[in-house]
Amino acid sequence: MKILFDCDGTLMDSMHIWIDPIKQIENRYKFIPNQEQREFKESASFRGLCEYYSETFAHDMSADDIENELYEIIEDGYKNTIKPKNGVVEKIKQLHEQGYEMGIASSTDKYYLDIIFNRLGISDYFKFILTPDQTGLRKSDEKYWLKACELLDEKPENVVLFDDKIYAVRAAKKVGLKTVGVDDLPHNEEDIELLKKEADYYVDSVSEFDMKVFN
Repeated sequence: MKILFDCDGTLMDSMHIWIDPIKQIENRYKFIPNQEQREFKESASFRGLCEYYSETFAHDMSADDIENELYEIIEDGYKNTIKPKNGVVEKIKQLHEQGYEMGIASSTDKYYLDIIFNRLGISDYFKFILTPDQTGLRKSDEKYWLKACELLDEKPENVVLFDDKIYAVRAAKKVGLKTVGVDDLPHNEEDIELLKKEADYYVDSVSEFDMKVFN
């Protein structure tokens, strides 16, 4: 088996870095996203989100304006304050030592992921980082997961995804991946019951999962 990890909310305790400043912009314009819009903003690239907000409700702000407002807060988080979830770094190192090939499947721009993985000293454990800003594909797209499997050089049925979002789990399962839902309360509270029901397994933390269940 080979492994795909989401980053934010799965490996890293980082969702607040995105949620808080984005929520400030939504509140400023009294914008309340519906389910479809929520899934879009969670799966879009950073630039794609800024363009969507400018076009949808923040009409007096360009995508550049929104991006600049958010950029410093988010970059500082990845450079200095975001922490890995408990036991995650040790788990990644253990899986690497056991011979598992691993890749990152994230909606976050690769620029930010490179920053934090280098800071934590775990970049070399991942074969690749796949993100919408590189491919134009979102994690809600089945083609995204086929591309991830191609990069792993593995059939989907031999790949395990760890993710905290139901839309990602659903899209991955459609093309045949095994899935493990991950707790990220309170940030994925709306997805918890669906993850428990639809993912092949559900865990409180990546660090507690034993890959032997797939052998």
